[in-house]
Amino acid sequence: MSQERGVSLRPVIELAEAGQVDADVFKNYVEYLQKNKACDDERSQLLTALWALDFAQEGVSELIQTTVETAPPQSPLRRQFFQLAAADLQKRQRPNQSLIAIARLWQQLQPGNIPVLVGLINLYQQQGDYERGVDYARIFCDRAPDIPKKIAAHYLLLRCLLTSGGGFERARGVHQSLERLLEQLVQEQPPLELPDIIQGFAVTSFLPYLEDNPQKLHRLRSQVSGFLQGKVREQFGFTEPPPPSGQLRRIGYLSASFRRNSVGYLVRWLLKAHHPQLQVFAYSLRQTGDAIQQEIAESVSHFRDCSQLQIPQIAQLIRQDGLDLLIDLDSLISSPVN
Repeated sequence: MSQERGVSLRPVIELAEAGQVDADVFKNYVEYLQKNKACDDERSQLLTALWALDFAQEGVSELIQTTVETAPPQSPLRRQFFQLAAADLQKRQRPNQSLIAIARLWQQLQPGNIPVLVGLINLYQQQGDYERGVDYARIFCDRAPDIPKKIAAHYLLLRCLLTSGGGFERARGVHQSLERLLEQLVQEQPPLELPDIIQGFAVTSFLPYLEDNPQKLHRLRSQVSGFLQGKVREQFGFTEPPPPSGQLRRIGYLSASFRRNSVGYLVRWLLKAHHPQLQVFAYSLRQTGDAIQQEIAESVSHFRDCSQLQIPQIAQLIRQDGLDLLIDLDSLISSPVN
């Protein structure tokens, strides 16, 4: 391809708009963009056309990356890429490998973007590429600007090491560092953002895997949970819950598994076995309408569909119901609330 400046990108734009991929042509335009300038309008059209293609096809990801990387840092094209990338990373409709390519490019363009770095770590873990996840988790540990973010980084690193099945010895040192950070958090009580509060409830989950010291770990988990519960009340303006009534009349269950699921199959029998005088509430975080969910809904006094509610709305609904006991059936498994 000619190396003269001003060569139009129209041929490759039209090729991509037609849904066609030619690896040789794409490679030529990668080389061209690395050595020459192109107008912003044509870059934008090319990015839009390429974004509709399958990133796994040869040459597509490379041409997208070059189109964005060779644009000026403050150009509208980079803003366009960030908007497209944010939408795709939120929807999660592309294959994991494509999402990883998007997140890696974003992370290269904005190394200080912590949410993108966290997303990349999670994507590598979901892909089963634990060593890459460990590498980026260590980068997060180095870049974390404050105690809450350092705790989140150590938790993600610990999770990658333990999930890999071969990182137990390496995890011991991370475990000790995480304990020190949690003690520092309780002592200094810094301000927390909502994502740090939510994540904070999970960070102590792996500690018993690495140290058999129930008294110490229970004390630490109690202190961390108490601090975080106070932050939840501050964040949402909740007052202290009323003192226990001393009677058990209204009991609630919270779960994303009131459906065709191993938990759903088992819990349906439990819900039918309550004393008739008890009012039983089921707060469902996922709406499926399948036969198991319908059976559970018919077995309880009140079935609350919380699938479209935000965390503060769910919390307010539970408070309004005036429960004497609330049981979280999901614990630390993945759900919209956990």
